[in-house]
Amino acid sequence: MRKQIIEYTSPLDALISLAKQLHTYEIKYQVDSAEFFAQYQHGKTDDDEDAIDWAGNYRHYIALQEIKYRQHIDNLNARGEITSPSDRTWRERYPSGLANLKTYSLCT
Repeated sequence: MRKQIIEYTSPLDALISLAKQLHTYEIKYQVDSAEFFAQYQHGKTDDDEDAIDWAGNYRHYIALQEIKYRQHIDNLNARGEITSPSDRTWRERYPSGLANLKTYSLCT
């Protein structure tokens, strides 16, 4: 099956698309994505195309959730609403923040 790459300019748009794709797998296989992924990581699922795609989509979904969370933290910090050691750690690891990340690509 040929894969299509779709680029989103917003991590939120990509996150919504991934959530819809994950939901499709959850309905098809009657298992929550987090539970599936735990089983997948322990080698308790098949390595068919659906499983590989589902696991990849779930990894991408979790990564995008982290980006959205970090953007939220950055916004709160910019307004002076919070400061914490974890925020400083984030800024040390990613000094340019998300400024260099322009598009979010998904394979469907």
